[in-house]
Amino acid sequence: MNIVVHTEVNNPFCGMAKQWLDINNYTYEEIVYNDSHSIQGFYESCVKPTDKLPQIFVDNIHIGGFDDLLRSDLV
Repeated sequence: MNIVVHTEVNNPFCGMAKQWLDINNYTYEEIVYNDSHSIQGFYESCVKPTDKLPQIFVDNIHIGGFDDLLRSDLV
């Protein structure tokens, strides 16, 4: 299983998503965005409309944000 988490610095929901994955022994790749320009470019590249981070992808399928992670099959 390949999990990719797109995050930004100082976002509590990003921290909670990573903590949840760590506690549940999932390994993941983290991609960190540090500026609004790169974040906006990421949002525009998503198939599902979004305007928040974190965004989680499992096996290249866009799961969504932290709340979506908690409702996913990973739980």
